[in-house]
Amino acid sequence: MVNFLGSGLFCLLMAAVGIQAQQTPSINDLNAECLGNVIRLSVAPLFEEVDAVFNDTQIINLTPGLATQCGFSFKFDPMGNAIFFASLQNCFSQTMDDKMFSLVMQFRLPGNHMTEDPVYRVGKTCSYTPWTSREILCDRNYMEVSVRRTLPDIQTVPEQPTGGPKARRGAEAVASGYKMTAVVFSPSKKVMNVDEVQRKGYAIANTPTRLVLRSPHNAEETYLQNVAGVPMRVLSTSTFFEQKWLVTRVDATAVCPTPGAVAFTPEVITWYMPKHIDPLFPLMPSPCWRCTWELTLRGWTLRKWLPETTRF
Repeated sequence: MVNFLGSGLFCLLMAAVGIQAQQTPSINDLNAECLGNVIRLSVAPLFEEVDAVFNDTQIINLTPGLATQCGFSFKFDPMGNAIFFASLQNCFSQTMDDKMFSLVMQFRLPGNHMTEDPVYRVGKTCSYTPWTSREILCDRNYMEVSVRRTLPDIQTVPEQPTGGPKARRGAEAVASGYKMTAVVFSPSKKVMNVDEVQRKGYAIANTPTRLVLRSPHNAEETYLQNVAGVPMRVLSTSTFFEQKWLVTRVDATAVCPTPGAVAFTPEVITWYMPKHIDPLFPLMPSPCWRCTWELTLRGWTLRKWLPETTRF
């Protein structure tokens, strides 16, 4: 997993607010942690079904396709335990002013022929502040970019993937404000409305302060680019907002290294990352003096560096 945090001072404040669970047998096999801009959930090796719980009322089965679209990934550790990673800005988290994020997941574990399969819920609330102006999250099955927007009175548009929550509007919708109308993908210049973007497997959301886009790595509108010898996958978009007589746009680009940028030997794992990430340059109004890259294993940051003498 790779994080890019750019164009601003980087600070992480992580808070863990209790884990809640139901049906105590084997509950020690479930654990949730706040790890920067992701939540890690460790689960017992055997489970039959995974659901996201939205507003304590909607139960949404997390299929592989929906997981990719909504910001979830999954793997097994060397002990055989299942580990889930969720972006803080996933489709089903509840957010308070983009500072506190709460997620509840439900796991169905196999029972026996005499009883129903036990169901367990695990919830986690994490804080993450301040966000930088642009943050890119590269996970094994998706790429995500979150950018700060400063437009006033933008109508909040929730992520609404197929099978996901159908309404996350509430008081944030501002009838007289800007409304998200279209997304233009580059370099193809293909135009999609918000519903079409979501039907194609992308995710787009307008939170109280940020615009969030997410894409599978192999999505149709992503493309490969060799950046200083490192193969990288790029998603480049312009999102348009309209308000009666006014139109404005917010540009967002995600750039993630491909598997070819990682080399393995029995003793060493090597990540290759260019100092200058060319696809990001056109979106920077001024050179990026403070850009942070993070490399993580199982959600834990291995190394974080700030190129103080390199001008991006």
